[in-house]
Amino acid sequence: MARKPISKFSRDCDRLLSHAARQHFQGEKIGEVPEWLSRLDDLLQKLDPAIVAGFAKAVEAFDPRHHLPQFAVVHELT
Repeated sequence: MARKPISKFSRDCDRLLSHAARQHFQGEKIGEVPEWLSRLDDLLQKLDPAIVAGFAKAVEAFDPRHHLPQFAVVHELT
């Protein structure tokens, strides 16, 4: 059975949902999934894919893990 390719939009949504889940927001849970995460997923599906892509790019740019090498150099860390 051939797998359906994952669209760029789906990858952008997944990146935003993953980032949001790592923020440890408080909120009501339905089972193991926080209610707000489900609502965010619903909202992302209604947005223009270009907007979602812009959000995903902005979130990725501000991920501190991307800046660790520069931080280490600036503060002379090894």
